Amino acid sequence: MSAEVKPLVSVVTATWNAADYLREAIESALKQTYRPLEIVIVDDGSTDHTAEVCASFGDRVRYIFQPKDDKHGATAHVRAFQSARGEYLAGLDHDDRWLPEKIARQIEVMQARPDVGAVFTRFRLIDSAGQDKGPSPLVGPSGDVFHALLRRNRYCYSSGLYRRAVLDVVGHHDIEPGIGDWDLWLRIARRYPVAMLADILTEYRVHGQNYSMDRRMIALSTQRVVKRYRDQLHPGCVECRRSFRAGLRLAAEAYLEHFHAAARAGRLAAGLPSLWDALKISLVPALKPRHLLTLAKSFGVAVTARRSKPDQQAANQLSAIEQTRRS
Repeated sequence: MSAEVKPLVSVVTATWNAADYLREAIESALKQTYRPLEIVIVDDGSTDHTAEVCASFGDRVRYIFQPKDDKHGATAHVRAFQSARGEYLAGLDHDDRWLPEKIARQIEVMQARPDVGAVFTRFRLIDSAGQDKGPSPLVGPSGDVFHALLRRNRYCYSSGLYRRAVLDVVGHHDIEPGIGDWDLWLRIARRYPVAMLADILTEYRVHGQNYSMDRRMIALSTQRVVKRYRDQLHPGCVECRRSFRAGLRLAAEAYLEHFHAAARAGRLAAGLPSLWDALKISLVPALKPRHLLTLAKSFGVAVTARRSKPDQQAANQLSAIEQTRRS
């Protein structure tokens, strides 16, 4: 690939009060073997030293500050993508990192496969100190991935590279918190093939401040995203309908996980809304033995740990709860 024909890649990052992690993210982008490359940082009202961190990189970083939007948490993501000038765009979360060959490898795929709308890489987990915690077991699919993606979000935000022309067709991030990434990938996958590199080229940081640690928000976001596609399934496609139902059951599972966590913490009342939301979606996840046992214990039903089949008394009580909710 000659230097004259290399397209510009925009690295887009939305950040808020993560200055220490942000420096590592920017440095990993600057270490990319691919050029030309621009870095766009949109600061969603940080009160720490984020501005100073970005300023320390000089004109290698384009820094944009905006007042914090508490109502629509993804406006910084949207603005970052809209401010980018590249033919290709790559999202990088403020606490994640890239390996040096990431962008170069993805551009190779994009140029060899003009039909592909997005290219993702495998990723490994790192802790708050940046120590390797091993590869993620989650490996996203390649090709026609719409059905698989409707069942479950399978990609890491910081591992993606997109064509600007594709984003101009399908639209950019949704401004609702927790929806943007998965919804964007579904919109891409509904129209274009998606490529997945087998090599680990992205590092995803897991720490106590991660937004994704909120179980209730995971459930709400999952349900919202899947329900958006009720009227966008391919006409007459049986697999679309199956995948849609599977995606809703995933949301029900997430609601149940939040309920269980609240019950274990002695906050049963706080978890009850999630239980009701799970039951409104589907009874199937709640009838799994592990969920029945937790429900039984939470509502005072006597069970024995050695019983191998689901407790019928718990199942009866669950049905009674559902009838009460509908009445």
